[in-house]
Amino acid sequence: MNEVREGSQARLVMTFKNFDAAAADPTTPTMAIHDLQSGTEIRAAAAISTTSGVATETITAVENAMIDGTLDYEVHRVTIQSDEVNEEFKFRVKNLAQV
Repeated sequence: MNEVREGSQARLVMTFKNFDAAAADPTTPTMAIHDLQSGTEIRAAAAISTTSGVATETITAVENAMIDGTLDYEVHRVTIQSDEVNEEFKFRVKNLAQV
């Protein structure tokens, strides 16, 4: 599982393909971020843009903050949804105060 240090910016590059494995832009894709343990919504579902089947989104330093500072790490989930896509990506946010 990928890991990000709390308070650090991260970049997520997503590639979308159709059933023939050709680059394809999904219809009105959205992206949301949640903390898995607490269920806290970190980023509400919002539209993302794709060009030639690729979307690049920045997860901000504020979004990569710890929800519960007593934990060594948290698992955050990025959800991508559209008419054609329902995918998720999980990553760990490492608590630097617990190092």
